Amino acid sequence: MPRTYKQCDQMLAIDTTDEIFDPGSPIVGTVSRRAPIVTTAAKVSIGLFGRAKVKIVQRHGNSHSTYRSQYRFFHTNADDVELLLYNGPMHIERSGGTPETWQFAINLPAVTGIDPRSFRKDEPPFPPLGTLESTPVDALPPTFFFGNPESYVEYYLEAMLTYQHKGRWEHYAARLPIEVRATPLASPIRNWKLQRRAHRESIHSYLLAPGMDGAGLSLKQKSKQLFHTSSVPKLEYRVELVTPSLIQLDHPDTIPLTLRFVPDRNQTSEVLHDVPIPITLNSIRISYRWEVYVQAPGTFGMRTDNGTERGDFQLQRVFNSLKEPVMMTISDDAEAMDFGALFKLQLRDRGLYSDNRHLGSIWGGVMRPDFTTHNIKIVQVFKYYISYRILDKAEELKFEVPTRIVPRPLGLNEPPPPFVEPPPFTDVPIDGDAGPSNGPKAPPPTFEEAIAEAGPSSIVVTGDFKVSNVNPGSKSEL
Repeated sequence: MPRTYKQCDQMLAIDTTDEIFDPGSPIVGTVSRRAPIVTTAAKVSIGLFGRAKVKIVQRHGNSHSTYRSQYRFFHTNADDVELLLYNGPMHIERSGGTPETWQFAINLPAVTGIDPRSFRKDEPPFPPLGTLESTPVDALPPTFFFGNPESYVEYYLEAMLTYQHKGRWEHYAARLPIEVRATPLASPIRNWKLQRRAHRESIHSYLLAPGMDGAGLSLKQKSKQLFHTSSVPKLEYRVELVTPSLIQLDHPDTIPLTLRFVPDRNQTSEVLHDVPIPITLNSIRISYRWEVYVQAPGTFGMRTDNGTERGDFQLQRVFNSLKEPVMMTISDDAEAMDFGALFKLQLRDRGLYSDNRHLGSIWGGVMRPDFTTHNIKIVQVFKYYISYRILDKAEELKFEVPTRIVPRPLGLNEPPPPFVEPPPFTDVPIDGDAGPSNGPKAPPPTFEEAIAEAGPSSIVVTGDFKVSNVNPGSKSEL
């Protein structure tokens, strides 16, 4: 299921001032042609296109079935994303030099523009994840690509040159994919939706008792300790981890991540009451799992598929760089340690950062916020690994937390991007009447001059350039 790739050359090319765009922001650029051409009638137009596409392959023994789903964006506001840039004669000299250019400005819509009434009852779209603040339900999803199952969200500009040649209209297209980020929130979130996870653990050892630190044990004591007899001091405790279930990219505050070891007095031997037990924290590791769900209409209802991608934020690098291990205690009055504040942890679009130090690359190179389109849904799960040592016993606990990632905030004092009026296209009358023109420096030929130079043809194309016939408004298909 091919995506749309860049198609620009001397016949027609597209350039933009930026590479990444936010929904609602202007896309400013130029369409240019360097190849020589002489024609009495030509039109240059440009349009913005976006779509979410899915391909599901279900295998049945030696056979398989393929289901596809595609939703095109901007249907309800097509007039705002399609511009006519030029209409009139065109003359570009053989000598080359400065190419002919046409400027454009298209405001990227903030919503998909898909009418929900267009869905059939037996083909319902994915329900939205829910919105924060003023984000619309049908907010524009970010650019996304996934291999298994095949699915993507893409955006691209397509310029079209239409001109007369030998009595018929010829067409040539140029395409330029663009990257669109998720719609930013108006401000940083205040509620991280913290969740508390706890593991109950226990340890039996004579060495826990006061004054037994470093003491040797007899064979009898080791046997009792092995079988957990009642005379062996017992410590039962909870490992409490508080993590956010909602994280905003580029949030100015550090991620709240607190850890605490709490004794259970009712299940702990009396000799250990009010006795702080030291713990060596070896590391905290955080991994993530992207879960991709897709659907496409089939003969009888919707067909679904899903895939996952795993990665690690490399937080253990911070622990590896410490000169001394992190020490904690198991006690009633021990305060929880906030490792997010201690290590200044922040999640950005390139991954996890500690005090502005990038800890490691992530899958795909970019941390994507959760999003839902009509046929694609992306959710994420974070897994926390707590590795510690108590006496001579090493433990590693796992905590799994479904975590929603939301887009970055706009600057606190940064106004939304202004609306940009598109430049007017140049409409040059064929008879050469006066009018505004951004045409070439050399005056365009009259109809008689073009006929005299090209014989029966109304166009002259010089140089070793070939014309590709492309239907008007053609798009990249499966």
